[in-house]
Amino acid sequence: MGTKQCETGQTQMKNQSGIYEILNTANGKRYIGSAVNFTKRWKNHRRTLSLGTHRNSKLQRAWNKYGEAAFKFLPILTCAKSMLRFYEQQLLDKVKSEYNIALDATVPMLGRKHSEASRKKMSIKLIGKPSPLRGRTLPQETKDKISEAGTGKTRSQEIKDQMSKDRIGRTHSLGLRLKMSKTRKGQKFSPEHCAAISRAQIGRKLSPEQSATQSARQTGRKLSPEQCAAMSVRMTGQKLPPAHCAAISRGLTGKTGRKATPEQRAARSLRMLGKKRGPYKTKRK
Repeated sequence: MGTKQCETGQTQMKNQSGIYEILNTANGKRYIGSAVNFTKRWKNHRRTLSLGTHRNSKLQRAWNKYGEAAFKFLPILTCAKSMLRFYEQQLLDKVKSEYNIALDATVPMLGRKHSEASRKKMSIKLIGKPSPLRGRTLPQETKDKISEAGTGKTRSQEIKDQMSKDRIGRTHSLGLRLKMSKTRKGQKFSPEHCAAISRAQIGRKLSPEQSATQSARQTGRKLSPEQCAAMSVRMTGQKLPPAHCAAISRGLTGKTGRKATPEQRAARSLRMLGKKRGPYKTKRK
C-alpha cells in the first residue's frame, strides 16, 4: 500500500481519517472502528459513554465497570475516506475485537436488535416529521431488488391483524390523495393481479359502518364521459348474477325506499334519446 493512501503510526493523526481502536488496558479487550476525523470521533465516544447512552452496549458496560481511565483511543492507520470500510473490514476479519457487536463494516446493525423501549422512543421522535425518503426517487435497480426480496413472502395472520389495527383512524391528506390518484391514473393491472384481487374479495362482507362510509363517499359523485364509456365497454357482453339483477331491480322500483332525483331522471332520459327500443310484441285484445 502506498504512503499517500495509507500511513501507519500515531503522529499527526488527530484530524485525519482512518481506523482506530478503543483499548481497555485493564483486560486487553478492544473495539475497532473507522472515523472521518479522529478527534471528533473520540470526543463523541467519550461524551456518549460518560452519559451512559452509547449505542454499543458491550462497550458501555465495560466503561461503567472499569471507568474512563482504563480506556485509550489509539489510531491504527490513516487512509482516504473512500477506503475506510475496506480497511475496517480487513482488521475486523484479522484482529479479535471483543467489544464489536457487528462484524460487518458495511452493515453496522447486523446482529443488533433495538429494545421495545428504544423503538417507542424512535417512534415518538419521528411523529410529525416527514419521511427521509420524501422527494427521493429510487433507481429502478433498487426497486427491482425490493420487489424480488418480497416475492413469495407471506405475512402471518398476527402481523396482518396488527397492520390493520395500526391503520384504523388514519386518513390521507387531500394533497396526498390527489397525488396518489395522479400517479395511478392510466395504470393497468395484469390479468393475474385482477384475478388475485377478485379472489380476495370473494365472501367478504362490509360492516354497516364501512357500507355507510362508502355510500357517503359516492353520494353526489359524477363520472366523467371517459369513465362512463370505459365502464360501458367493460360491461358489454357480461351477464350479472340473478341475485345482482334482483338487487338492482329492488333498488330501481323503490322497494328499498330509494328514489331517483329529478336530475337523475333527466340524465336517464337524455341517455335514452336516439336509442332504438324493441321490437316489442303487443298483446292482442
